[in-house]
Amino acid sequence: MELRMASLWYRYSSTSVNAVMLTDAKFRGALVLLGGEPCHPGGLPGYFFQRTVLSNVSTDSLITHEEAFAPVFALYRFQTEEEAIEIANDCDVRLGSYLMTESVARIWRVAESLEVGMVAVNQESASVREIPFGGE
Repeated sequence: MELRMASLWYRYSSTSVNAVMLTDAKFRGALVLLGGEPCHPGGLPGYFFQRTVLSNVSTDSLITHEEAFAPVFALYRFQTEEEAIEIANDCDVRLGSYLMTESVARIWRVAESLEVGMVAVNQESASVREIPFGGE
């Protein structure tokens, strides 16, 4: 399934493109654990997508290599820390990564190995209200 995402974004709504990426992920073996549908909270018009959690995501899927304009959390299987870093760095869209660990040594080792603009550690955001935010 070869798609050119740039042309899809110009022709269709973001909701439709997110649905295409989700369909592709499921086709490649991903499981939808939560969400996965367009939605209209409070009946509002617009292009909204439910918070979505995918497990068993293939590194070949579109959601891995294209930016989703939706709250999609993709879970990948890996055996080693090095493999996890390789998966994270094998993407053209690298704004940020999220790391959950109890090991301070792992925080530094992995954060320095990730080729991203921001690394969030043990939280859902790389920024907080109390600190001014600015990207690279």
